[in-house]
Amino acid sequence: YPLVMLRLWRRGHGRVEDRWMDEHVVVWGGRTVTFNGGFADHNLGDLSYFTDKHNKYATREAIEVLNQRLGLFDRDEALNARSASPQASIKRWVKERLYNRLPFTVSAPLYFLWRYVFQLGFLDGRSGLVYHFLQGYWYRFLVGARLMELERAVAHLGDKSEICDELSRLTGHRLVARSEALATSNVNEDRLAPRI
Repeated sequence: YPLVMLRLWRRGHGRVEDRWMDEHVVVWGGRTVTFNGGFADHNLGDLSYFTDKHNKYATREAIEVLNQRLGLFDRDEALNARSASPQASIKRWVKERLYNRLPFTVSAPLYFLWRYVFQLGFLDGRSGLVYHFLQGYWYRFLVGARLMELERAVAHLGDKSEICDELSRLTGHRLVARSEALATSNVNEDRLAPRI
């Protein structure tokens, strides 16, 4: 805290990254202004809503990490120090270069300790413990477990198209391998669109 998040930009001077998870807004051709004050995302959904949402997020994040490891399809690498806050760039670097390389049985507890102890999450009381445990430990552990499940399911496959087909079947998301995407680039279809 404080977490700097870009939320408003001039039309034609920014866009949201094309990523499965943790996408950021990237801007160009102008300056950014940081407003004083806070921003509260007070979600009124119950615990069932929270766990269902994070279960879906865990699948998306596992796809993102698997793509980072296997190079299945293009990754939007637009985030850099000039296009977003230094905080966002550093956070992405730490997550992709350090955190995602640790076993999830180590990274999830470390992340929870970071948030709950070192960032003083314990000051949030009992409701803070529930939130930090679920979002800072359970969710991170779930992402790791889901990633392990998907990696095992495709370990016997060598072809990127076959891997994407199997991941599509397992996750319900339509994934297109890089070579297929180039072959069908004349079709105006979002490669990240979920199956309907």
